[in-house]
Amino acid sequence: AVGRGEDNPGTGGALMETGALYLLLDDQCVEFTVVKGGVGSALEATGVFCFSDAYPGFSGHFPGNPVLPAIVQLATVRYTAERATGNNLMLLEYRRTKFRAIVRPDDLVETKIRVEEEKGVLAGSFSLCIMRDKPETVATGNCLFKKV
Repeated sequence: AVGRGEDNPGTGGALMETGALYLLLDDQCVEFTVVKGGVGSALEATGVFCFSDAYPGFSGHFPGNPVLPAIVQLATVRYTAERATGNNLMLLEYRRTKFRAIVRPDDLVETKIRVEEEKGVLAGSFSLCIMRDKPETVATGNCLFKKV
């Protein structure tokens, strides 16, 4: 099944996603769209997530001031890529990642990816925005995944 929630090797331990929290992303994804281009074209997908204050990722991060951990935000990128491609993916790296805003409980977070595949490796970019009256960029960066 896509999204097994296993920790990803090959990241030096720095960016390993917590398996149990990853598995819960199915319940947090409230909307999903994908646009597939022609042969050799990029694939674009958007997942919209809502993390209630009951989501375990907020536990202890931080008491009285809950903030969605960056690792969970990055997990939405892999989740969106897996769901769009229908493949299990192993994270090879996130690059040039910039975090610009804080995600709080019940924020609607839109994760957009644009990836191209070559020889089983998907490379591309991502952005996360909080959906408010005026959308606020949460994070941007580049990603590299391998089909497993």
